[in-house]
Amino acid sequence: MKIGYRGTKYTNPRVQSDGLERSVPITRWTNEERLNKIPTQAVKVIRRFIDEYLPELSGLDMTMTRLCWYTDSFDNHFIIDRVPDKLGLMVATAGSGHAFKYLPNIGRLVVDIVEGKALDTAEAKAWRWRRPNGTGTPVNKLMEGSSGKRALKNVPLSSGATRRFKI
Repeated sequence: MKIGYRGTKYTNPRVQSDGLERSVPITRWTNEERLNKIPTQAVKVIRRFIDEYLPELSGLDMTMTRLCWYTDSFDNHFIIDRVPDKLGLMVATAGSGHAFKYLPNIGRLVVDIVEGKALDTAEAKAWRWRRPNGTGTPVNKLMEGSSGKRALKNVPLSSGATRRFKI
């Protein structure tokens, strides 16, 4: 059985080749750095959910945990556009973790943008490539970087399988 916790979006800020810090996904299968744990808060919430709504499963250990990463933009809106200064590269991404549910409705518009059609529509204009305001002030909590409370290095982690949390 798979149970997910989506109460907090966590980040893994790393300095990139351009000197800017951006969150990079890390999993149990990542090459350079592996992560086999999840935030302790997630374990607590999942166990509380099980205890309340699935009491017959209460007390069972978790056999595996993992983080699922979202492709968030800095403003939590879609980006469906060509990437500036990257000839031939286009993205259809972001959407703050819920974009998949819109695909049946926006698929045709994504194809139009890929094909260079209807670029003056309200949707195409709203989904264009954009950059943060340049002030250095985070637009949202996901932009707080390595000093933020959501950065994995600042979050207590647990496998969830080795001990039971008292709630």
